[in-house]
Parts: sequence; C-alpha cells; structure tokens
Amino acid sequence: LGGGKRFNKTSETHKTPIKSPTNRVKIAAPYAYVEELAVSSPNERNWRGIFIALLVIAAVLGLIVFSIVLVSPPEEAPRIKGVKPNLEDIFVKLPPAARFNGTWISDNEFIFKDIYGGISIYNADNLTTSVIMTNITLRQYEVVDFQVSNDLKFILLISDVIKIYEYTTLAKYYIYELATSDASPSSQTVSSKWEVAWSWYLSNTRNYIVAMIDARGSGFQGVRMRREIQRRIGLIEVQDQLAVLTYLRDTFKYIDREKICVVGTGYGGYVSAMMLLQDFHQVINCSVSVSPITNWRYYSRRDSFYTEKYLGLPSKHPLEYDNADLTLKAANMNNRNFFLIYGTADTRVTSQHAVMLARTLIDQNILFQQLAYPDESYHFNQKALLHMYKEIDLFFNDSFGPVIDQWVEDTGFFI
Repeated sequence: LGGGKRFNKTSETHKTPIKSPTNRVKIAAPYAYVEELAVSSPNERNWRGIFIALLVIAAVLGLIVFSIVLVSPPEEAPRIKGVKPNLEDIFVKLPPAARFNGTWISDNEFIFKDIYGGISIYNADNLTTSVIMTNITLRQYEVVDFQVSNDLKFILLISDVIKIYEYTTLAKYYIYELATSDASPSSQTVSSKWEVAWSWYLSNTRNYIVAMIDARGSGFQGVRMRREIQRRIGLIEVQDQLAVLTYLRDTFKYIDREKICVVGTGYGGYVSAMMLLQDFHQVINCSVSVSPITNWRYYSRRDSFYTEKYLGLPSKHPLEYDNADLTLKAANMNNRNFFLIYGTADTRVTSQHAVMLARTLIDQNILFQQLAYPDESYHFNQKALLHMYKEIDLFFNDSFGPVIDQWVEDTGFFI
C-alpha cells in the first residue's frame, strides 16, 4: 500500500479521468465578479450638474414669461369714463366747438383773428405771426366780420348787420387802408396803377408834386440791381434817390428848389432820414420818418434773417452794421427840419428804434419834432392815420409856408 497507487472513490464511481495540472481551469465564484464591479464603479448622483441645469431651466422660463408680459397688449379699458352724456349735455350744456377763423391769402400765409381780438397774419413757412390790426379799431367800429385784400393793403370792415330776409342783409362797410409801400429792398413803388391814396390827395388838393423812386436794391429790375445794396444798406439807395431829386430839381423849372421834402415809413423812414443826413448839397429841405429803422442790430421783420440777408452776421460784419446805423450819424441833422413819428405798440419796427434816435438827437442838442401814438402798431388805425396826415400837413406849412389854393406859375412843391 505504501508504494502502490491511491484511488479516489468518487473517480472510481464516475469513471472520470484525472487531468494533468496543465489542463486545470479555475472557476471563480459567481458573486466574486459582482463585488469587484461594485467596488470599481460606485453609483453616485452629480448634484452640482443637476443644480446648474435647474438654474438654466428657471432662467429660460423667466425670459419666456418676461417676453410674454412685454409683448402682451394692455387690457383695454372702457372707452367711456364717468357718466355718459345725455341729450341735454350735447345740445344745451356742451359749448360749441372752436371753428377755424382763418382765411388763406397765399400759398403760405393766412389771416386770422387772434386771441386778443385783433387781426393777424400767420406765415406757415417760418411759423411767425404779425399783427396787422389791433382790436382797438375793431371795437371802435363794432366790427362783426372783415375781409382782407390779397395785396394786404385794404381791409373791408363790416358792422351793424341787419337781417332782412334769409339771404338779404343790410350793413355798414368801412374800407380801411393798412399801409402804403415802405420801399424796402426787393419792393417796387413805381407803377402805372392808379389809386386813391394820400399821394393822390397831395397832388390834387394841395398843389404838391409827388414822385416815387425805385433806386438800386428795388425789385423786378433784375438780380444784379437788387443785389447792389448788399453790405451797403443806407448808402447806395440813398445816393440814387438824392441823384434823382437833384436831376428833377434842375430839369423842371416849376419845382421850387427850396421846398423839397422826403417822406417814408419803416425802411422808407430810414432812407428818408439817411437822405437828410447825407444831403451835403442841400437838396432836401425837410424829412418825415414814420416808424424808421435806426439800428439794424435790433431789427427783425418777421424773420431774423431779413437783416442778415443784406448785412450778414453782426459778429462777422460789424463795420457794415455801424455804417448803416442811423444813430451814429445823427450829428449831421443839425439845423435841418426833421419830423419823427412812431407808434408805441409797434411790433414790426419797435419803438426802441425811434427812442434811440430821439435820445441821440437830444444828446447832440439837435432840435426836431416828435410825435408818438399810444397803443398804435406799425399800421395805424383810421383815426390815428388821419391825425398823422394832418400833423404832416402842418409840418409842411411850418417848413414851406402856407399852401396856395390856386396854382401859380413859378411856384411849386415837391415831395
């Protein structure tokens, strides 16, 4: 037995051959591999990533809600608030709607009745308003309606309207003359038009000779002639008118050389005063200036560019403004007959111009006549206009002597 072979009982029973050590296979237990996997890859949750994802989702949802609220239309409120109106409110208590009271006179201007009761003109191009008649005149004649001519020279005033039939009425009509031409640059005074005006009255009833002169700078004679006064206002046109007066005086012998006067309004008043100042040959005997422009730095005719159009900017052309300043040359008016007229409520050529000239003449100890019309604008009302013409007539009598009723040879008056 010690040296013999050992037999396994099990092997004998199943008769399974015993393999060599090289052919043996080791089989692990089934649960051993599972335990190794659990140890190598543990099953843990990524809480940080989950939190970031939730934040992104919340931000996106917030943006969506904000966009919906932003683009959503507001809730429509009821169109009628408060108490609904009834028929009594509409036909009894409700005031009538304001109506447009303007009338277009050109493509860019219309006439209307302003809040003060006067008549004004509105320019739609530069959005400016100018008063052409105050409510003083309208209240004086109890005007209920008016019509303005297209050339802005006359206003038809209607008052005391009496209704006879449905379309038949009786009323009083007044034709109110607004103004004559002030001979401003680009304007025209000489024409073949016949009209009943103050000049017609002087030539027919006062034995005066009336002449109107279109000098360089006037309109409708070419661009070159109109631009002659560029940067030389108060010089070129004054020299031209003095030259024409000298020619007329020396050519027509029936003109009295010692009875020549110039009259102007606005820009024409400025030129008439300048003619008296620059008349070194004593051609003119007297001058009447109505609402004259005296300092161009303070003048604005509806638009601020009116002065700059002819003189440029004051900051760039101060010398041109000084040369055109009437107050700086007032010393030459000594021993001359000068009549200054203006309205205190003038908005076109403010009374500041006349007051500055009067102050300068007083400082220079120069005698002159002055007449101020209270509450009158650039265009005087009918009573003030009639009063002014009578005052000018008296000024002519003081300067020239009494008026001769009948025309006498070798005697004449020139205006």
